[in-house]
Amino acid sequence: MDFRTRAQSQPDSVLPNLLIPGTFYLGILQRSFAMKKRMFSCYQDDPPIPSLYSEPHSLYRFRIDTRDERFEQFDFVDNVFLLGTAFRSGNIGLICLFDGGLHKRFRAHRFESRSSEVLHPMQFNEVVGRMYSDQTVLEPNATEVTYFWNPPLKAVIAVTH
Repeated sequence: MDFRTRAQSQPDSVLPNLLIPGTFYLGILQRSFAMKKRMFSCYQDDPPIPSLYSEPHSLYRFRIDTRDERFEQFDFVDNVFLLGTAFRSGNIGLICLFDGGLHKRFRAHRFESRSSEVLHPMQFNEVVGRMYSDQTVLEPNATEVTYFWNPPLKAVIAVTH
């Protein structure tokens, strides 16, 4: 950068940054139209449309090893912000994420090996933590619009935050 011109104002981009999210949204609309797919758009606090989701939740079941007596036989964890709950009772552990089945559809492959194993209570807690982490948004740009793909209806669903 030239030291003589660095104090001058620099152009942001061809489009102002304020218009970029709307341009991305318009691109998704155009892409769904070009691919002959339907797109539904709603606000974050709109009620969900049941016909767009195959299941209202992602449910996982794990076997628990009960030999370690240092741990209680019952454990319960929930997170109201992520809409998830998990509990362990005896030799079974259940994790339910109320996400329209999206986690099960897109992230279940990460936990297939765990479903055939008998988990220690701490391993079960680690799996719960990992699934809750999956439910959080790690990319700041993704907080503006969330897109869901519904294969049976061939529809893209955009939730505008």
